Amino acid sequence: MAESGGVPSPSPLRVMVHRNFWPYFTGNFLSNCGAWFQNLAQAIFVYRLTGSTFLVGVVNFAQFAGVFVLAPWAGSAADRFDRRRLLIATQVGAVVVSGMLALLTRAGLATAPVVIVMALALGLTTAFAVPAMQALVPLLVDRHELSAGVALNSLTFNLARAVGPVLAAVVIHQLGLAAAFGLNSLSYLALIGGLALVRPAPQQPPAAERPRLRDSVVLVRRNAR
Repeated sequence: MAESGGVPSPSPLRVMVHRNFWPYFTGNFLSNCGAWFQNLAQAIFVYRLTGSTFLVGVVNFAQFAGVFVLAPWAGSAADRFDRRRLLIATQVGAVVVSGMLALLTRAGLATAPVVIVMALALGLTTAFAVPAMQALVPLLVDRHELSAGVALNSLTFNLARAVGPVLAAVVIHQLGLAAAFGLNSLSYLALIGGLALVRPAPQQPPAAERPRLRDSVVLVRRNAR
């Protein structure tokens, strides 16, 4: 099968074993699985402590609020800074946050406010990691492999969504909540290791004049009509 212009369309398997893609794919998959460990464990923990479904909702909101609030600035950061280094920095921050939560839980010092604050801090690292991850893929594969690379990048989320909650439930039942938080911390190390192995293509420098947020909103409204 060939793409337009006579360029053969690479199989996803060929792209997956690409020297510059498989470490990122593996690390990203493990990190996404770890996120489900975090999501399930913190929800169960808060409910056990308080019996409040409202606070369970609050802790989940805290983890994902940063992605929505900081999206414009996080996307700009992915354009301005080295994406691989930015991703490594966010994952180091996530290791620290989830590792601290694991230690506090093991020591019996974690409370519902602590879990909520940690979820908010973890969400801030996720906010800057997500656009950098999406923008990194075109730098890891050739142009004619981009569609397969993007599809495989999305596959890591779907695979983790399928197996992550099941594995998280087993770990929480057998090893406890602190272990689930600790394994999430280790999953970020897997992504850091994968990023250390890849060698992205040179990143284009950002435009000299950055568009203002207001101009972007106006453009979106105009195109939505």
